[in-house]
Amino acid sequence: MSLYESKQEKNTTSSSAVQTTVGQANSELVMRVGDASSEFIVAKRGVDNATGKALERSHDKISGYSNPGGNHTAQQAGFSAEVASTARSNSEFKKAGSSRRVSRSEDAGLGSNLASPRYSRRLIALH
Repeated sequence: MSLYESKQEKNTTSSSAVQTTVGQANSELVMRVGDASSEFIVAKRGVDNATGKALERSHDKISGYSNPGGNHTAQQAGFSAEVASTARSNSEFKKAGSSRRVSRSEDAGLGSNLASPRYSRRLIALH
């Protein structure tokens, strides 16, 4: 084996180690971004297939509410904004690698009016 072949083999081994390390680092990032993106799908459909949990309200359910004459448009927009805001917050927490999550009180089984009807979202920490 010549000196040239030995150097080339060493470079290949070093390159493989670097590629493996980069691949593992990217794998974690891809998993976090994928999990974060799933929050928006859960908000639309109302079911988290990873946990099997069903939400009280989703964009699909809200869009199916009856709205005779457009009388409840503002109320339905508020419900929809609440669902979207919760999904957005949870998505950001997941991207950051945090265990914190926001849950709507109705989805956590706590009812719709805990202390005040003004507050229907709660910050929770997963352990």
